[in-house]
Amino acid sequence: MLAKKNEAIDDAATTVYQLSEDERIRLQCQAREDYERDQRTVQHYIEMQAKALEEKDTAIAEQASLIAKYEAKYGKL
Repeated sequence: MLAKKNEAIDDAATTVYQLSEDERIRLQCQAREDYERDQRTVQHYIEMQAKALEEKDTAIAEQASLIAKYEAKYGKL
């Protein structure tokens, strides 16, 4: 091939190959970072939803306690 006969062309071909490999690796790294960012966002959303559910469960328990107090004091309506 031409690259084997001419050292400058061989060097250029090697450089182009390395640059394309660097670009491929860069794209893989970027995809990995995007995935990890998305996972952190999802995890944050899950934690916020769990906290909201916990707060609602606490409110429901408090309301149930109040209802039980009123029923004990006044009887069931």
